Amino acid sequence: MTASAREYVVSPKGDDGAAGTQDAPFRTLAKATSVLQPGDVCLVRAGTYRETVKFSRSGTAEKPITMKAWPGERPLVSGADQVTGWQRVDGLLWRAPMGWNVRNGAQVFIDGEPGQEARWPNKTKSDPLDWEAVDYDAGSCNEYLLCKALPSRPDGYWKGSVVWVLAGAKWTSWSKVVEDYVDAERRIIIGNPPKQGSIATNMSPKERRGGFFYLVGKKEEIDQPGEWVLDATEKMLYLQVAKGVDPNTITIEAKRRDRAFDLTKRDHILIEGFGVLGATLYLNGSKHCVVKDVRARWISHIRGGNTGYGLNAELGVYIGGEFNTIRDSEIAYSAGNGIKLGGRRNAVINCWIHHTDYTGSYDAPVKTWGEGMLISHNTIHDTGRDCLQPGGQAHVIQYNNIFNMGRLAHDLGGSYVCGSDGGGTEFHHNWVHDNLAHGTRMGIYMDNFTSNYMAYRNVVWNIGGCDIRLNKPSQHCVVVNNTMLGNAGNWGRWKTDWMYGSGYINNAVVGTIAPHAQAAFANNTFKVPATKLSKDTFMKYHDGAGKGLPVPGLSGPNPGIGAYEPGDTWKAGHDFANPPEATYQLADTPLRNLVPHGSFAWRRWGSKLGPWQPTGAKTAKIVVGPGGISKSYTTRDTIIGAGVRLTGATEDGIEQAIVGLRPDQVYDLCGWVKTKDGAKMALELRGVPGVQARTESIASSEWQLLTARFTTGAKADKGSVVVTKTGPGTGFVDDIALVGVVKGMAPKLPGFAPVPPKKAPKPVLPRRTKPLDIPSTKTVGKYPGKPFPVAESQGRTRASGPVCQARIAHLAGALLVKVEIPLTKPLKADAKPQWTKSDGAELCFSYPDNNAQHPIFVLHGFPNGTCESSTEAGASQAAADALLKQVKYQAKTSAKSWTAEWTVPLKAAGIPGAVGLELDFNIGIFRRESKQWI
Repeated sequence: MTASAREYVVSPKGDDGAAGTQDAPFRTLAKATSVLQPGDVCLVRAGTYRETVKFSRSGTAEKPITMKAWPGERPLVSGADQVTGWQRVDGLLWRAPMGWNVRNGAQVFIDGEPGQEARWPNKTKSDPLDWEAVDYDAGSCNEYLLCKALPSRPDGYWKGSVVWVLAGAKWTSWSKVVEDYVDAERRIIIGNPPKQGSIATNMSPKERRGGFFYLVGKKEEIDQPGEWVLDATEKMLYLQVAKGVDPNTITIEAKRRDRAFDLTKRDHILIEGFGVLGATLYLNGSKHCVVKDVRARWISHIRGGNTGYGLNAELGVYIGGEFNTIRDSEIAYSAGNGIKLGGRRNAVINCWIHHTDYTGSYDAPVKTWGEGMLISHNTIHDTGRDCLQPGGQAHVIQYNNIFNMGRLAHDLGGSYVCGSDGGGTEFHHNWVHDNLAHGTRMGIYMDNFTSNYMAYRNVVWNIGGCDIRLNKPSQHCVVVNNTMLGNAGNWGRWKTDWMYGSGYINNAVVGTIAPHAQAAFANNTFKVPATKLSKDTFMKYHDGAGKGLPVPGLSGPNPGIGAYEPGDTWKAGHDFANPPEATYQLADTPLRNLVPHGSFAWRRWGSKLGPWQPTGAKTAKIVVGPGGISKSYTTRDTIIGAGVRLTGATEDGIEQAIVGLRPDQVYDLCGWVKTKDGAKMALELRGVPGVQARTESIASSEWQLLTARFTTGAKADKGSVVVTKTGPGTGFVDDIALVGVVKGMAPKLPGFAPVPPKKAPKPVLPRRTKPLDIPSTKTVGKYPGKPFPVAESQGRTRASGPVCQARIAHLAGALLVKVEIPLTKPLKADAKPQWTKSDGAELCFSYPDNNAQHPIFVLHGFPNGTCESSTEAGASQAAADALLKQVKYQAKTSAKSWTAEWTVPLKAAGIPGAVGLELDFNIGIFRRESKQWI
């Protein structure tokens, strides 16, 4: 403390008219912030402070302003005010006046723990990520839900309440205000869906994948202790308490403020040692501020009513501005984000972030935009969807322990990005494990149209899908020296999807890595036996120094295979007892794209050219192509999102100065172009001594990848990337990159040429809208009723060739299934069959019991009489093995057909085989002679 600095004290026993000393403390934090000057320190005694803390001025680099807890104490800043004056309504139901509400809906705390807004069905568990919801029977996203389990209530009863739904593909939840209710049909009328993306299609209750819901906010549904409803018209809070409890004798609070600390446009302020309840911290436009040793719980809540992919609300801790840090803190229980980062060069270090996104939306424990964030040494777990969403550019994400993602939604990862230019974001030295999603699940997930990410020295296990997935198209995403206890792969919608400059190098994999004709694959070790590599032994797994391919900046000069080298002892996660130091440092690697804003989608520049300068006719303009990742790039004028359009009648283009070229380095300059009206495009590098790198397009309305490979000289440092439309017409350009080439992982030329997708034929097979009734039988092998066809191709059209038939029955809690597969050629039964390569039939089934964590079981049967139980859809190995021991399977063959028949005791899968049970169920067939999936 400098000689001129002062120390102030605040206490619940103080007086704002006092001097603010230890003997005469202030009463409120607001009083302290009004007098604090640069260099001053404010010590805060234990107690509850019901206010939003805003500072009247900033500190300086030499004299920061400090507000921290008194040594050994933890004062609480609360977003809630007490509700008093309780009067009994009837029995255990009480009410009290409450004259306020908050923007995102009320939240009530009883002795510091949240109550539950009245809902159906009742919530009996404290974990907000366990929805305890009920399956609907049928519905439509813009019309209604039908549920026979709903209790009888008067017509119109549910009008005005909020329904939360997870349906269809379940990528996200959505919520709506109920418009009406018809009791005779148990029909909830919900009206139009939230106007967000594909909610009305992919997340519709019409989808045959099923789903579940709950209703909240009806006062008449208060029927258990802790349930409450705010009647905004009466301005009264209703609450049921436990028998023998008088609410006037306990502390009941209701949320009144969204923010505990608001450091908007304040610099050089330190906040340390506080508890926070029912509110969050907000640093918007702040610079060089530090939040340290904070324990923040139930930071954000939302009632819902108009949510989809997004929650239409700023939830969670927000850190914008630049060079701000939150560290050594617990951030817990949020309906949306835990921490959202914007701006540039902000950091999250040594934090414990858990139980967030309990709405199951596209919010996350840590969500980033902006540039240059450091996310280091954190423990991040238990969330509705992804644990981490690293949008933006040039982040360093290191030494984090990430697990228990996917508690609600499907198709997600521990880390998830989609359609994103990572700008060289690095994801390294992390543990990613235990994806709990029911549907598609990944560890580190770079979804379609993602570019410029690096994943190295990570360990991934217990995922149940792909440990590290690069979905196509993918550009310059590299996966180096990771340890994966499952499989890795890629997926795209169109056969010509590229993986230019992407690849897997030096990875240790218990399973395999899916191939791709264009990606680089070098020095990976597959099929590592579990005796050598498991979740208990991965730190000791070393596959020999020198066996790997040296990747400068990522692997070291003499790498082995996998994440750990001999002598490595690093661990991931937070450590409050021994807080780690962490600094932002990007790897010194030639694999970094040297073209900022090459995707024209960096948020810093928005819809502007930013570092690009228009040349020639100077008509260059940022444009945005319609449609997202499911729409073919051949149908729009950008690859994804933003691109540049050139329309000049003469030569027209853009140019950007580039720095950081390495001497004596091979480089690859590439970019995507398309033209109209006979125009042609050129891509070149200028201003580098001794280098001639130029490539030209043909006149074509289809996207073309232009590439130019060259080697720099001994004095290379800087140059200019130039894109030119060489004459009249219109040109488009997107995804420009200048990346070094590492020997052994060079991008494969010339690159895939996009081909417009053929128009899909109209579906000829209608979707089933009601469950299939399974008859009972008295004898194994006897199937009452008629067989039904198994005849749908992957595109939902009728499969060609002779029609397969199936029969299903149940007997004494067992499922009996018989599938008959006709052939046109003689059957060739393999002695050691492999699923997807040999003739086979598949049963998939799961038990959708109100969102309990039941896996999808998969059984494969083959003509030679063998049957296998797979873990590919999420069943553990132990569960799959236990099922297989109880299953009876037989196959019969003839010259041009074969039959697969199972007896499946459902109890062996943990499913009660009771009459009236509903199962999610599917039959699949691979017919080798025609390479058909049916």
